[in-house]
Amino acid sequence: MSFGVRLADDHLIVREGLVTVLSEEPDFEFIGFAEDGEQACEEYAKMLPDVLLLDLRMPKRDGRRVETIYRQSWVVSWRTSRSALN
Repeated sequence: MSFGVRLADDHLIVREGLVTVLSEEPDFEFIGFAEDGEQACEEYAKMLPDVLLLDLRMPKRDGRRVETIYRQSWVVSWRTSRSALN
C-alpha cells in the first residue's frame, strides 16, 4: 500500500531534507509540495493526499489554519524555532 504525501514548509532546506530521508520509504509517494499555507490550501482539492507533512509557521496562512481543510488526510505538523534556521 502506498501513501500519497504532500509536504508544506516555507524552508527549502527542510523540504529537501524530508524528501531525501522519506524517499527511502517505499510506502511514501510525494505528490506535491507547498512553500506557504495559501498554496497548500489552494492545491488540496487537486491532490487529496493521504498524509500532509506541515510546518505550523508559514507565511500567508499558518499551519493551524491549513490543518482545518485537510480533514480527510493524516496531518503531521511541527514548529521550528526561528533561531534554528538563521
